[in-house]
Amino acid sequence: MARTAPTTAAADHPATERIREYFAAYQRGDSDAYAAQWAYPACLHTGGRWLVIADAAAMARNNDAYASAQRAAGACGGEILALDTTEIGADAALVRGRFARLRADGSRLDETAANYLVVRLAAQDGDAAATWKVAACLAAAG
Repeated sequence: MARTAPTTAAADHPATERIREYFAAYQRGDSDAYAAQWAYPACLHTGGRWLVIADAAAMARNNDAYASAQRAAGACGGEILALDTTEIGADAALVRGRFARLRADGSRLDETAANYLVVRLAAQDGDAAATWKVAACLAAAG
């Protein structure tokens, strides 16, 4: 039931695509793919506190717990309402996102916002090219 916002000029930036992939993995319930979108250690600011996530396994567990809490609150899907990307330099971008949580009938449960620092990491361990990953997320309450 995941939906995405219409394509905009920012959609062409690799940092924007990383957030779209991050969102899609979350919506599929694929915590391993969700965790693969991050650079480690990763930082999250949510609920008034900072969390440092050491590795992908910890991020997947954290995501499983978050998704479970969202389902308990009635969320069955989501959609991207807006993504706005600002380059910070050649190797970093700030992606501001607005998202809606949806009930099983497709109606909106609520809206939330988050800001992501997305960075380009040099090619490693046989990678053909550099890759963009989420380094930090500042999530709004909700």
